[in-house]
Amino acid sequence: MIYAKLEISSLADEDNTHGARGRVSGRLSVFDDSVRQRAFDTVQLCFRGITQCTVPSTSNSNMATIGVIASCIGPQTSLEDIITLTDIKSAGDFQSHTISNQKHSTQAHYVDFFFKLPTHASASAGLTKTLPLTTTVEGSTSVTQSTAMNDRHIVQGECEVSYWIEAQFRSRGQQVGSLPQPVRISGLYPHLHLSLSNGQPLTIDATPDLLARWKMQKTPKMSISIYEPEITIRRDRKTGKRQISIPIAVAMDIQNPLGGYTSIDTRQSLKCSVDARWQVSDRFSIVPARGKDRIPLRGEVINKTSTASTQKSNILFRPLPLYEDSDTGKDKPSQTSYVAASALELSVPDAISQPSLCWNHYARSYTLDLSLTFHGLQGAPKYKANSIIPVAVTTQYANVERLKDQIVVGVLETHPDEMDDEDEDGELDVRRPNANAPVPLLRQGQRTASRTPPPAYFR
Repeated sequence: MIYAKLEISSLADEDNTHGARGRVSGRLSVFDDSVRQRAFDTVQLCFRGITQCTVPSTSNSNMATIGVIASCIGPQTSLEDIITLTDIKSAGDFQSHTISNQKHSTQAHYVDFFFKLPTHASASAGLTKTLPLTTTVEGSTSVTQSTAMNDRHIVQGECEVSYWIEAQFRSRGQQVGSLPQPVRISGLYPHLHLSLSNGQPLTIDATPDLLARWKMQKTPKMSISIYEPEITIRRDRKTGKRQISIPIAVAMDIQNPLGGYTSIDTRQSLKCSVDARWQVSDRFSIVPARGKDRIPLRGEVINKTSTASTQKSNILFRPLPLYEDSDTGKDKPSQTSYVAASALELSVPDAISQPSLCWNHYARSYTLDLSLTFHGLQGAPKYKANSIIPVAVTTQYANVERLKDQIVVGVLETHPDEMDDEDEDGELDVRRPNANAPVPLLRQGQRTASRTPPPAYFR
């Protein structure tokens, strides 16, 4: 018999310092009798994490034919390994110390250990995926177990992501005892990045209100552009809240009347009322979502969408200067452009504290529902725009790996006989490679990388 105690002294919490974040440390204590009797010679410490999805079975394993009644026995459960870290301590690594209380003191031995948690783990098919935080998601779905129209049943399900440390005592290669201790991982990602609309420029068409469309024969066309491939979540030093800033541009094409200019003054500022709603979508199943065997059936997958935060704010769009042709001999333009820019400041809810996830049995995604109302521009009607924007949350590690794949080295293809060591002024031309050095050539079909420039109002 081995008498031991496993303590977790610090967790990978967001409140820890930068050096301690992502580090799980603890102490394993063993009574002196177990050491003197040589009950074990080594201890294997394992840090493990799994995803467990439970959905009650919808198969008719036990039927009672009384009308249309089907009873299901036993739940269906799926397990998916996330990560396993190990550390081995020998009996000689334990140090002696005395445990004292008011009644008596006991001689014991202890050993300290720690695990440095990575942010990514290897998954199936050689993929690298982000570690999910400790969480429990509950949801429900409806299934039909017969051909009756009203025979619909609500199926409850649960998905749990859990971590624990287990001390496995071994003697001569055989396990003689084990001691588990759960670990809660609640903060592992201090630096997160947002990518709206998969990193592509987003353009939303705004519509004028119904009254303006009835009064005006032709209302000006307005479009909203959001061009920010990556937004870093920053923390405010005073309030401690996490925030993002989304640059937004508004463009309006105003048709001028015949023989004159429009009555809308393009030097005005434009007011905007914003309703923003953050949504979190969790999806879990008892069958792999991307399995090759079959597609998950209804009742085997549960989708749950919840609103994490609702915010309201007012922003002001400042018009950008437009330079017109000063030649007075030309005809007056048929339309006038109005371009204004601003930035939308939003606070990020605590529900968005981990990256987007896509494991076999559990996935997590985010969306941003924006509702914009533009007003205050004299001579122009009110405009409204709504858009549900998918948000990809990534870590700094994922961004670095993506940048590595995008690095392209440009090589100058020049014949050695055509290169000179010096230019006409007698100075070394640093733009030309050395004539004595071997010249690397471009492979056939190799192209240089090009990046799409942002719109003019973001330059």
